[in-house]
Amino acid sequence: MAVAENADDATRVWDEIEKIMSQRHLNDRGLSVLADAAFGYKIRRNHYMKSAEVSEQVASRELKTMVDHGLLTSEGQTKGRIYSASPMLREIYSRNYERRTSVDPFQQGLLPFQSMATVDAS
Repeated sequence: MAVAENADDATRVWDEIEKIMSQRHLNDRGLSVLADAAFGYKIRRNHYMKSAEVSEQVASRELKTMVDHGLLTSEGQTKGRIYSASPMLREIYSRNYERRTSVDPFQQGLLPFQSMATVDAS
C-alpha cells in the first residue's frame, strides 16, 4: 500500500511540474531534474547533462532558464554550482505529498476491530 501511495504522490508532483513547464513553454527534458529537486535532491550541471542528454552549454542555459522562471535556486560559482528546489517547487511537493502517520496502531488504545466489550473481557 505504501508503495502505491508514494507513486501517487510522485505522479501528482510530476504532473503539476509538467503543467507549469508547459505554461511557461519550457523544454520538457528538464522535467525529471525538476521533479528530483522537488523531492529534495541537489542538482548539478553534470547531472542535467546526463539526464537530458545535452551539451554543457545547453545544460547551463536551460538550468539558468529554470532559475529565471523561479523553478530552481542556484548556489555557488560556475563549475561548483548546485541547483535546488525553489520555494515554488517545495510548495508543489508539500501540497501533493500525503502525510502519513508513524503512530503505532497498537499503542493508540482500541484497534479498529475491537469493541469496548472485548477490552473489558481481557
